[in-house]
Amino acid sequence: MSRLSLLLVLLVVLTAGCNGISSGSSAPDRDPYGVDDPLESSLANPGENVAGLTEAGFQNDTFVRDHHAVLENRSYATTQTTTATLANGTTVFEGHVSTLYDRRHNQMLQTERTRGSWELNTDGSDLEERTTQLWVDEETETRISRIEHENGSVEFDTGPPRYSRATVYSAVSPLREAAEIAIERETYADGRYTVVTGTEPAADSTFLEDEPFSARAFIRDDGVVRYAAINVTIRRDGERVHVDQNYLVEDIGEVSANRPDWYEEAKEELEREEQRERTPKAETETEIED
Repeated sequence: MSRLSLLLVLLVVLTAGCNGISSGSSAPDRDPYGVDDPLESSLANPGENVAGLTEAGFQNDTFVRDHHAVLENRSYATTQTTTATLANGTTVFEGHVSTLYDRRHNQMLQTERTRGSWELNTDGSDLEERTTQLWVDEETETRISRIEHENGSVEFDTGPPRYSRATVYSAVSPLREAAEIAIERETYADGRYTVVTGTEPAADSTFLEDEPFSARAFIRDDGVVRYAAINVTIRRDGERVHVDQNYLVEDIGEVSANRPDWYEEAKEELEREEQRERTPKAETETEIED
């Protein structure tokens, strides 16, 4: 997907070790605490509700499976933002992906807005913008996407879903490359959380150890990874690239996905394209028969 492939490339890098925190992002909202009602934070039983996690780090991916098991039959929304910046301050990529998972109707609507690309030979003055929406209806086995370019041109596509790999696994995987992690227990409005923080990459990490490194995840007691974030630096094509990313799960049990307004237009356009592809073949067969 040309420009959108950037985010996929980035996420591949992040899965190897890089995903997460935006300094301007917040953790799950919590009720205000007064002087006599302080925020609970205790290391008495660190990691007690997160399978596969100890103070030595992530031992396995059990907690990721727990996350999926809790959300498997529940509707929810995810948001992921990514910014890639060169050492000179030039922003080469900005991405925002929001996804609505409607489990009641087995439907999904994802909107991805990107600006820029992973091409590092840019001065940042002319970064192409692009918006892609993907509609998936599992009941009717429908997958249609609408791609709008900065110049206003629009194209439709169908077939296998090409949505961004904004996954919980990629969001927490950078913590695997932390040399040390800290575990705390905190209470927010929607429950108790295990908060895992890594502040230094391991010596053999994908991330540059001489640059700031921060990776964090908020894991609720029921297993849901509600928030994960990173602020790291990687090296690409000889350049130091700072990656700032956050991932959030919200509106659990409250999401519904409505078929987009452009659906009928897309369906008609794709049918016309299919007809145009068939017509030359039919004419050729007639000529051979004659």
